[in-house]
Amino acid sequence: MSASAAVEKGQSELPAQCGAETRVYVCNNTDCRNRGAESVFSALKTVFEDACPTVQIRRYKCFGACNSGPNVVIPDRRCWLSSVKPDDASAVRQVVEGGEWPVRLRQQTDPDLEEMILGMIDAGLLSRGE
Repeated sequence: MSASAAVEKGQSELPAQCGAETRVYVCNNTDCRNRGAESVFSALKTVFEDACPTVQIRRYKCFGACNSGPNVVIPDRRCWLSSVKPDDASAVRQVVEGGEWPVRLRQQTDPDLEEMILGMIDAGLLSRGE
């Protein structure tokens, strides 16, 4: 299956394992924080810290998708999730582990913003913005 077909079907493009070193970014700008990004960050830290210590949960200053936040980006999956709630932490973990992308967390994604976010990943800007 091509990468674009996988995205259309809501599947991760690349296989991942919990044991692999991976970063998960949570937007930390004002709009996302006002919508609960700090709680999302804490929930993700809790879900990953014992079972998957090689997964690093990081804050990121802004993905530019303020109306869709809190936003979570998983560069290794080339995945942007929006309107993430603390209760979604297990679903995010499943994505990191190679599972399907939750449809509800993809409904608010705008194709133009997604292209920009994937461009940030491709350009290596996420690792520079830490």
